[in-house]
Order: sequence, then structure tokens, then C-alpha cells
Amino acid sequence: MLELQKFEEKWKQNNEDILTKLRLLENALHNRTERILRLESFNADINNFGENSKRLRQFEKEWRLLGGIEELNKRLKNIELNTKTINLHEKEIQKFKLDIIRLSNENNTRIADIDMILNRALLAEKTAKNLQKKYEDFEQNMKKYDKLILDLNKIKILEEQLKI
Repeated sequence: MLELQKFEEKWKQNNEDILTKLRLLENALHNRTERILRLESFNADINNFGENSKRLRQFEKEWRLLGGIEELNKRLKNIELNTKTINLHEKEIQKFKLDIIRLSNENNTRIADIDMILNRALLAEKTAKNLQKKYEDFEQNMKKYDKLILDLNKIKILEEQLKI
């Protein structure tokens, strides 16, 4: 009975943790939306300076060094494949997010593509965390199951001893 209460308390705590993480994700999405609105305004200002400006040429040079949107899409797909493993490469995800945000600050024609990549990265993080939580829950349940098997074996041994 005490184990059931402990399990229920842990379950409630896990639910609270999940709600907290969902609120954090909601805040991140809200902040991203605000950033996109600011980026659209900024891009309108960039267009006023003309497409052949020095800044745009510098952006194109940096963008080509990164391999373009297609290369970033390839990198993101590789990350999505690795979400089946528990330990994602969070530093790479952060780097991709920063690259995506920087690219979106420079070119309004790529905002839709960059937004899609950012959503995939957030989904990859969420999926990895969910997988890790499920794995931890599974390990906990296996430990409890093993303990129950041991207890059952002890009971069987005691029953056998009582029969003798």
C-alpha cells in the first residue's frame, strides 16, 4: 500500500514536471512568434536598402559557407533519426537553432523554411525528452517487477518449508 502511495506521488510529480515543461515550450513558441514579427519588420527595412547592398552580399557569402537551406535540412533530418536514442546532441541542435535564427534575421524569403526547421528541432527535443522519460519509467517498473518476482520466490520457498 505504501508503495502504491509512493508511486502515486511520483506520478503526480511527473505530471507536474510535464506541465512545467509544456509551459516552457509554450513560452518559447510565443517568444519565437514575436521574434518572427520583428524579423519581418527588419526584413522590410533591409529591402529598402536594395538587394545589391553590401550586407546582402555578405549574407549570401555566409549562407553559402553554411551549405544553404538544403544542407541545414539534411542536418536536421539526421538529428530526427537520432531521436530514437536517449542522448541527443543538444549542442548541435542549439547550433542549428542559432544558424536558423541568424539566417531568418537576414532574409525574409527564407522565413517559412527556417520556421519549419525550428519546429522540427523543438519536436526532436520534445521527442527525445519523452523517450528518455518513458525509458526511465520502464526501468523503474522493471526494478519493481524484479522485486515482486523475488518476493514471490521467497513466498514459494516459505510455503515449501511450511509443507515440510
